[in-house]
Amino acid sequence: MGRILNSDAEPADARWLREMLIAAYSTPGAGAAFGRQIPRPGCQAVYAHDYERCFGRERQAKKWDHFFSMASSAVSREAWEQNPFREDLHYSEDDEWSRRLIDKGFAIAYAEKSVAIHSHNYTLDQAFRRSYGEAFALAAIEGKEPAHYTFPRTVLAGAVREGLMDFRYCLRTHRFAQWPHALGVRIAQRLGKVRGYRDGWSRYRTAAS
Repeated sequence: MGRILNSDAEPADARWLREMLIAAYSTPGAGAAFGRQIPRPGCQAVYAHDYERCFGRERQAKKWDHFFSMASSAVSREAWEQNPFREDLHYSEDDEWSRRLIDKGFAIAYAEKSVAIHSHNYTLDQAFRRSYGEAFALAAIEGKEPAHYTFPRTVLAGAVREGLMDFRYCLRTHRFAQWPHALGVRIAQRLGKVRGYRDGWSRYRTAAS
């Protein structure tokens, strides 16, 4: 198993590597394993909430269609050599790659006890651009028509839904003053998703046809 840790991430304790490998080797057919990530002190509420949703003890990611993060992970040589990254993707390479592994019969292990510290406080513009890039790549991964991602459904309804979840999180963690900022981030992310998916569809789907 090759170990991967982003240059802007750091192990939370001395057990990071050991627990990662235990999860990988104890999962039959594992092509990769990924660890839990926790935000840095000072992480803004909206992004701290995302880490809770993805990696918390009652993480919502378990109910999602798919979730994987290579920022703190281990990858088997066999899986890597048989399934290289798509070089035409500039965002979400790890998401597309791990979906492909599963399609080919590999398992993905979650190493909950392997913990890394990793987070970013993006500006609204950075949040938009990151969401744009991820949605641009998503158009190459999933087959939904651009009409699926509309302003009413994706931006308005999506921002309201996530804004309410952020509202409850900010109340629970005594960070209510940060909720307006969180709502602004959600709107920026959703606007980026609509535009990015549309442009990605033109790049990967329309051009190919």
